[in-house]
Amino acid sequence: MSELKILNSKEVKEILKLIENQWNAKLKLNYAFLKNNKNRVFIVNKDLSKIDFLKLRINSLGMYFCEINNPNIRLSIEGSQIIGPTATKNIVEINEEQTKQWFKGEDLEFKGNYKGFVIIKKGLLGKAQEITPTLLNYSSIDEHSSMYNTPPTFAWYIAGKVFKWLKGKGGIKAIGEINQRKAKKLYKFIDKSDLYCNNIEEQSRSITNIPFLLIDESLNSKFLSDSSYQGLLALKGHRSVGGMRASIYNAMPEEGVDALIEFMELFERNNLKRNVNK
Repeated sequence: MSELKILNSKEVKEILKLIENQWNAKLKLNYAFLKNNKNRVFIVNKDLSKIDFLKLRINSLGMYFCEINNPNIRLSIEGSQIIGPTATKNIVEINEEQTKQWFKGEDLEFKGNYKGFVIIKKGLLGKAQEITPTLLNYSSIDEHSSMYNTPPTFAWYIAGKVFKWLKGKGGIKAIGEINQRKAKKLYKFIDKSDLYCNNIEEQSRSITNIPFLLIDESLNSKFLSDSSYQGLLALKGHRSVGGMRASIYNAMPEEGVDALIEFMELFERNNLKRNVNK
């Protein structure tokens, strides 16, 4: 920990004065202040004689307090928690609805000269365990100006839409029953067909990705062309397997599977070269 410097009382007063100017918060912190060569300030037990600097793991213990960028200070999440209750300047409080807007990526407008804001749930701050992954530790997010791993807000928004849609379908159990029904009718048709086949054991079959082969492989291109003309797309099988593959995930309605079966039945009837003995 040789990069850490113990700040004297004058230097601590200068930091507290910067905090007062920026947030109008008057603090009396009974901590020792340490600063590294990046102007980041940490607070620790004032009795420095009890600290083993060789074993001190500041970041994992959540003691990062602020970064000095004269004449301003950028607080850590823990620093915001300490100063927040007494600050009366350069702060803004948002409600639950505004929080949802922010997570969706929508702009929030406030009267005043604000440069940005942090959403804090106080009960979660400064309590990360040593086993907490870096990306899940709010200290990591704060120390890297929220850019250690940018929150995928649009992905969260889309996921929320999907979850609401699933609930509208009756939830996980209901969508599972629908998926089982879709797969069962498609496999049933393939298994009784004279043109299509699926050689996967029944107990190992997927209910979302259903591969099948045409017994007459010379018809593969025609099958893909004709199916595309009917609005049935992306049926070409994986390059390592060949043949066809019907992906019937949650979003594929049962009517789509019915349309595929109807097309496959018509294609078989029109193209299968039947043995004259049949």
